[in-house]
Amino acid sequence: MTALHRPTDALTLPDGRRLGYAEWGSRSPDASTVLYFHGAMGSPMRRCAATDAALQTLGLRYVMVHRPGFGASDPQPGRRLGDWPDDVARLADTLGVDRFAVLGVSAGGPYAAACAHRLPDRVTAAAIVSGITPIAGAQDASGALRALARHPRAARRVLGTVVHAVRAQPRLLVAALTLRNGRADAAVLADDEARAIFVESFLAATERGVDPMIEDFLLAAGPWDFDPAEIRRPVHLWHGVNDTTVPVASAYALAATLPDCRAAFAPDEGHFFFRSRMLEILAPLVGASAGLAPHEPERRSVVRQRDDLAHGEPVPRVEGDVRLLGGLEVAGQSILVGQPQPGTEQR
Repeated sequence: MTALHRPTDALTLPDGRRLGYAEWGSRSPDASTVLYFHGAMGSPMRRCAATDAALQTLGLRYVMVHRPGFGASDPQPGRRLGDWPDDVARLADTLGVDRFAVLGVSAGGPYAAACAHRLPDRVTAAAIVSGITPIAGAQDASGALRALARHPRAARRVLGTVVHAVRAQPRLLVAALTLRNGRADAAVLADDEARAIFVESFLAATERGVDPMIEDFLLAAGPWDFDPAEIRRPVHLWHGVNDTTVPVASAYALAATLPDCRAAFAPDEGHFFFRSRMLEILAPLVGASAGLAPHEPERRSVVRQRDDLAHGEPVPRVEGDVRLLGGLEVAGQSILVGQPQPGTEQR
């Protein structure tokens, strides 16, 4: 099994805070750079086999950044989503990186969107995987996330008890996640390496207590302090149709809002599928950072399809591989969300 890899690097920001990060993959000055933003359960403390394989195949420089209160990063009282791009820009300057892609998983998704919004001259593309959205913070969220958003003080007490129990019996975390998340994620959590990563990430994320984790979720669940409709960089959105943590309806709504969105909805996946499809998720970001622009006819058709999506109700379940590329497609056939209809010829 791959050895533990705890981040030892930290940047001192102008306000005196430390920003922790770890660099993996290529160190070549010509390598494309992707900045990875972890979920609310924390950042993986180890490289997994899928990560190593993907980085080697793509020749990426992969930088995992800890948000305030996590890992080696100091807390930032009163922070907002819109503050994160400033920290990221400082880190990129320190690393000597002018342009880069951003990737956010789960609660990290809104931070990737914030960087694409605030740093359009530096962010080449963004990927949001199983991303929490303001929609998911309300009626569309799972019961646990709704309770956290509505009753943060009670949630703090409960989560504190959970952390104490998990530190004593780490297997309880995996058991709880398996029970709550259903069959799609149970298959992921059955893997020994995945279980170790989840437990290590959770324990590291709560080393300073549960407040950073709760704060991070509340910021991700919104309302966001920027308008995603104003993002002018390509956003690759990935979501599992069987996600019980952040239901897919919220991803449909976000896809309808983003001006340049290429979305893939995986029919057999839950919330924790990032590692199993890492190469597929990272590859488009390499193309974007290398200056490969989308075809203009594709861009126009995305705008038209977005307008159609905005007037439809999200469908509860989609069969087949779904992608918002030249319009929304299910198993190769064009549809309107909320209005499934016979396939039409692709524009």
